[in-house]
Amino acid sequence: MMMTLMPAWGLTGYRHLLADLAEQGYRMRPTEDIGTREQSVFMRHDVDCHLDDIIQFARLEREFGCRSTWFVPVTFAFNVLHKPNVSVLRELVAFGHNIGLHYDPLVTKTREDLRRQVRVLENAAGFHVKSVTSHKPGSIVSRVDTGEWKVPIHSEYVSDSGRRWRDDRLMRLTHAKESFMLLTHVEHWLSSQLKLTDHFAHSVLPRATRQAQQHAVDVLQDCLSHDA
Repeated sequence: MMMTLMPAWGLTGYRHLLADLAEQGYRMRPTEDIGTREQSVFMRHDVDCHLDDIIQFARLEREFGCRSTWFVPVTFAFNVLHKPNVSVLRELVAFGHNIGLHYDPLVTKTREDLRRQVRVLENAAGFHVKSVTSHKPGSIVSRVDTGEWKVPIHSEYVSDSGRRWRDDRLMRLTHAKESFMLLTHVEHWLSSQLKLTDHFAHSVLPRATRQAQQHAVDVLQDCLSHDA
């Protein structure tokens, strides 16, 4: 069955999205596999707020044979070396997912900065990091040399940034059975509430650590700015 509506928010909506992709013959692969000729969706997750609730999404993806790359920061307001976060990262790896670095260009100025952050993340995840992405690449210019790592780039790209779909590209690509990269943020799918401020107030902020709550507010302000 062809996708006729853009996915609804919430875990149920995400399940329907994965089911639709699988039904249409897509292989859901990590971004490191970009370049394969097989009909694929290259799954990218940017972790902006916190690591809570990631595992329920990873388990759901495993049901559909999906492998993703989870891009995780080490300079945001949560500690990847905190024991529960280490457990989350290692469970992701055990499920067959890849781990990449999601770096902040405001504090990452040199290749050595990247190397230090990659080492921290590798120690936490027990995984060899092959890929990196910049936070907010459209609004902050990153001049750091990423030559040692892959940066996920695909000519066809669909994103839920700002917790909104900008157009119907997802449906057009799946109807044409074209490969593409799909970027999602777990915090956008934690509830089915349509009003952005209600979603953050009831489903994102209560799940964030005290240190991460201000960053979550910053993410909300970013989302609101997309609609301004």
